[in-house]
Amino acid sequence: MSLFRTKAKEGKGVYKGEMRPIRPLYFFQIFGRKFWKLIQMNLLYIVMTLPIWIAVGLLIFNENFFVDFSFKFAGSFLYILSLVFIFFSPLIGPSTAGMTYVLKSYATETPVFQYSDFFEQFKKNFKQGTLLSLVTGVFLLSFSFTLMHGDSALIGNGQATLSVLRIPLLVVNLMLIFINYYAYTIMVMFELKFSDLIKNSFIFALAKLPLNLLIFILVCAISYFAYHYLIIGLALNLLILYAFCGFLVVFSIYPTVEKHMLIPAQKQKNDFENIIE
Repeated sequence: MSLFRTKAKEGKGVYKGEMRPIRPLYFFQIFGRKFWKLIQMNLLYIVMTLPIWIAVGLLIFNENFFVDFSFKFAGSFLYILSLVFIFFSPLIGPSTAGMTYVLKSYATETPVFQYSDFFEQFKKNFKQGTLLSLVTGVFLLSFSFTLMHGDSALIGNGQATLSVLRIPLLVVNLMLIFINYYAYTIMVMFELKFSDLIKNSFIFALAKLPLNLLIFILVCAISYFAYHYLIIGLALNLLILYAFCGFLVVFSIYPTVEKHMLIPAQKQKNDFENIIE
């Protein structure tokens, strides 16, 4: 991996004289302590990214959402979402970076000023966050076209339809989701060029594939059961759902980033300081 400079603040460090709880238990311990803070952060994120939630709300309350979820309907759903990601990327990407920083601080139990740090990270990571959201929207848009028009559109003069691209683009978009897991966390922790940010995130997306798949399944299952009753799902989404899922992602992937990037970066920094002294 490339050389990088860390933005990380000093934290609590390793517990002295006691063992840290196993991670699933530790997750719920932190979640319980930060419950009201997570609700506040969820509401702030909803306000900052309101267009996407309006679009999601309109789509989910469509009577066909659970009844007739065909390829064409799924494509229309993803098409609208992709346009939201593209046109509102200057809101979605930087806001996700700001929220990720706060959630990372909760996961590591380091001091954070929830609102001021959110907006500080929004501004610091505006360009990279916007670009990442834009790239996500563009790839999602390409996949949505294969779902909507795959059975009718022809590629040039050949007989193969766009449906042959569904599986490859599905894999690409799934990998992009995994890249997003790591990219925002790395973005708020290190000073990297966008190409290096994507490269490191892609390495983790592949190297930790079983973990990433597990996170994806858990997030999808939580979201599905939350929206089984639409009114309850909407209330949960407004209050805690996104913050909970975001915290689950950041908490799960942070040890990987810490082991392979943060610790080496801090060691490199300490070695350099020792040479200077």
